[in-house]
Amino acid sequence: MSLIASSIRSENIHFKRNPYKIGALILFFVAAIYGLQNGYTLYQTQTEEIEKIKLKNKKTSDQVVQWFAEGKSGPENRPWVNIREPYWSLWYTPSPVCKKPSSLMPFSIGQAEQFGYYKQVTNRSTPYDGDLAEEIANPERLAIGTLDFSFVILFLLPAILLVLLFNIGGLEKDLGFEQLIFLSVTDHKIWILGRYLYYLIIIVATILLTALPYALLTKSLLQDPGKMFHFFLYTFLYVVSWMAIFFIVSVAFSGSKNISIVMVALWLTLTVVLPGTTHQLTTLNYPATYMTELLDAKREEADKISELPKEKIKNLLIASFPELRNSLHYSDTTIDEEIINNSVSYLVNNMMKETTRKIEVLHEEKNSFIRKMYLINPVGFFQNKHNGIADTDYYSFQLFRNKIQNRINKKVSLMASESWNKVVVDSVRYQHYLKELND
Repeated sequence: MSLIASSIRSENIHFKRNPYKIGALILFFVAAIYGLQNGYTLYQTQTEEIEKIKLKNKKTSDQVVQWFAEGKSGPENRPWVNIREPYWSLWYTPSPVCKKPSSLMPFSIGQAEQFGYYKQVTNRSTPYDGDLAEEIANPERLAIGTLDFSFVILFLLPAILLVLLFNIGGLEKDLGFEQLIFLSVTDHKIWILGRYLYYLIIIVATILLTALPYALLTKSLLQDPGKMFHFFLYTFLYVVSWMAIFFIVSVAFSGSKNISIVMVALWLTLTVVLPGTTHQLTTLNYPATYMTELLDAKREEADKISELPKEKIKNLLIASFPELRNSLHYSDTTIDEEIINNSVSYLVNNMMKETTRKIEVLHEEKNSFIRKMYLINPVGFFQNKHNGIADTDYYSFQLFRNKIQNRINKKVSLMASESWNKVVVDSVRYQHYLKELND
């Protein structure tokens, strides 16, 4: 223990006398702050935008309530609208689905900039509409100028460690006094370990000091202490893993030049070559699918339903929504074409759900393949862990899409059942719609 303490003290003196190591640590600190600020700015932007959406929707619903109070049928510039009909009343019922940004978003942006985080649901919406863009990998975002805290930890930190550690155990041989060191050091490995521990303490302290202010700003320490603990646990394990790799190199090789060459080769392999190989293999096995084009094609097919004879549409609706057999319109001897037209979106939604289900299956196969590649791409493992903890990974947005689909299901079901039951909407009924179609 005294040897470790002694080597830590000597490394502290060595560190203070090396401006390039101090500069490397400052670079890491600045990059970490920059990444955290990017994440915090995005967190603030999304939080504020969601509040604006809520205010806008409140204004819309208040306007509709006022129409009921004043005996109006709708906006003056749209005389064909009658809000007492379920179709139009539901059309003017705001149905937003929002993905509230996680308080840990500043620490790992993940796919939060690429996926939409709110959706104004209509009876023709899908979870893969054009305003909900496809995911993009974090390294690819760096190319367009976005750097987040997780990226700094996963890709930049190993390079900083390389600068801090490359001459430990090698400098002495470079200067020709390694034998002198060995006369006073009983265990060479323990001596190197103590010097590594010094930088581990510095790096961990720097990470915590940069992250703590943002954890306080987003209140993540109070709201999600468990997630915060796991995020920094994985971060600590990642740092320790790199230091263990570099420690083995420092023990196994001699001379700063040899040690640095091996360290650089390992850094490039683990952070560039293997992630790039994984990406290429994934692309080859699962080529990019143009989801919006697929959905547009399916929507065109679904639109053809409207051209079918009304009797056939009625039969299709009853087959897929048996509860309509108990409605007032079902017992009519004649078909009300307007009611049928107002219910077509239920059938369209059923068609689109099958298409989105197939897309989700393809994505899950792709994600399963990526998970199998973790053994050769450990950086990808830690990256996905960070994103998952911060609720910015694929599965967090999948839950968001599921919520959108559930809201669509509820809206088209209400539109069909209320229309078939010939409901006359009043202010009380409209408030019921608002309650059903809002969080």
